[in-house]
Amino acid sequence: QLIKTSVVVNCTGAWANAIADMVQIKVPLRAMKHAYIVTESIPGVHPGLPNMRDHDLSIYFKTQGDSLALGGYEQNPEFWP
Repeated sequence: QLIKTSVVVNCTGAWANAIADMVQIKVPLRAMKHAYIVTESIPGVHPGLPNMRDHDLSIYFKTQGDSLALGGYEQNPEFWP
């Protein structure tokens, strides 16, 4: 089915390049594999809290509902194909 429009918003995240390839457009995005942990519920944690990042240790904390997600940045990340 053909849909005519003047604007398309590509909100496909890691699949953005595959979708853009369908219309011969390049997206400056490279997805990488990433692991993180999520805590159980923590009293006082809520989505309005700021993200925290330690640049020296290359780690971050961010809220995930009433829990915290902890992840790290690798020096040599593995990119998703």
